[in-house]
Amino acid sequence: MPKRARNFKRLILGDVLEIPLSKHRFAYAQFIYYYKDPPVWGSLIRVLPGVFSRRPDSFSKLVQEQERFVAFFPAGVAVKSDYIQIVANEEIPALC
Repeated sequence: MPKRARNFKRLILGDVLEIPLSKHRFAYAQFIYYYKDPPVWGSLIRVLPGVFSRRPDSFSKLVQEQERFVAFFPAGVAVKSDYIQIVANEEIPALC
């Protein structure tokens, strides 16, 4: 069965998010959990190390590195509003 086209406006676990910074640089984060039980906190992301001047060719090694920090962030709204974009989907490391 052929794989269906991915809608890059809807988050799924493991999505890597590109966050634009000043001076045409980028940071990356990974969507690791959605907390929907009351109180609803929303999307939990891990901010990956480094600041980049261009998009890496692969994110598999980057997501294996220790994150800078973890935070709740309205990632779904940010993606739908085109503030950030989904650039890849990688397996979430076991230590998260």
